Amino acid sequence: MTKWRFLLAAGAALTIASPALASPIVLPHQQSDTHPTDPEPDAQVTGRIADVNADTRSITLADGHHFKIPGWISFDQLKSGEMVSVVYTPNPHRNTNTVKTVSVI
Repeated sequence: MTKWRFLLAAGAALTIASPALASPIVLPHQQSDTHPTDPEPDAQVTGRIADVNADTRSITLADGHHFKIPGWISFDQLKSGEMVSVVYTPNPHRNTNTVKTVSVI
């Protein structure tokens, strides 16, 4: 008789737990090395300067890229028509670019 009670109890437990057993397996979420607000990695563009604006300390390349040059970069050497290489960090969340280096080629 105790065997039957055990079988009935086991059957009832399986019946109650069956929805939980049928649920999909959830895999642990892997942590990402970057946060959504982190800036993108550095990018580089090479082009000819189409326009130099000394009032705003900005340059526009022939391909349309527009950069504001920070104060610690020498702005006097940048002239319209020169080939330059610009290394910058794009921030798509704010639609801005942070210039790191400007090299005249």
